[in-house]
Amino acid sequence: MTTEPGTAPPPAAAEPEKGERVDGRRLRSERTKQLIVEACMSLVRENSQMPTAIQIAERAGYSVRSVFERFPDLVALRVAATD
Repeated sequence: MTTEPGTAPPPAAAEPEKGERVDGRRLRSERTKQLIVEACMSLVRENSQMPTAIQIAERAGYSVRSVFERFPDLVALRVAATD
């Protein structure tokens, strides 16, 4: 698969192999993770400071538990947001 310069390849979970079943739970989890990262980035743009887990969860529309189910700590979330 080729991608245009400057674009990231799609996540592997989004393109199942031929004959492979799509796992809706995995897709939802990846979508939740992406929304959490986007919420973090949005809050950083607004305040120029690292937001709390509560602020990130509220902005994303999820619980704090959902944040920490996908990221071991806020540093890992910060790394994902800067990627």
